[in-house]
Amino acid sequence: MNPRVFITTERLRLRVLQPEDLRVVQEAIHTSLPELARWMPRAIKGQTQRQTRNYIYTQLALFVEDENYVFGIFDKDDASFLGVVELGPRVPQIPSYELGFWIRSDVAGEGLMTEAVRAVTGYAFEKMRAGRVFMRCEPDNIGSRKVAEKSGLLQEGWLKNDALGADGREVVDTLVYGQVPAGWARVKGDLSSL
Repeated sequence: MNPRVFITTERLRLRVLQPEDLRVVQEAIHTSLPELARWMPRAIKGQTQRQTRNYIYTQLALFVEDENYVFGIFDKDDASFLGVVELGPRVPQIPSYELGFWIRSDVAGEGLMTEAVRAVTGYAFEKMRAGRVFMRCEPDNIGSRKVAEKSGLLQEGWLKNDALGADGREVVDTLVYGQVPAGWARVKGDLSSL
């Protein structure tokens, strides 16, 4: 896929992360580490600048090769970095994509992540011809659950003792939210009025 893909919403501009984003991405990870570590195993030990640089270069290459799609979320007005939304291909024949996301702690709760997830979900269905978009989260992750529901994804299942928590030891349940093209066509108009 072309790494010059931009998705624009009312308040946001989403684009592929670039090497020059290293400092702002690293700063956002560092300042949001307590919240990220609660849900993301990689965040438990923090992330070095070198790891962040490798992540950016790797994700840029995967985007170009149509293997994974990470969009940086930036404020449309002041271009400040806010977080990430990811579409990870799961079953190419469908095609099915799994959403992943995080936002800087200081802007959480402002509806920015919902706006970003709606935009990327729409892009997946309308431009990438997705047959399914889904996400998984722990039942206690109320923020992610709200984003899923406000983004038009439907709760499809509650998997008991399905995964290990972020600490790598605790066994946790997993909620699955998803949407398909026909369902997206029905809800997208309703979402724009919210």
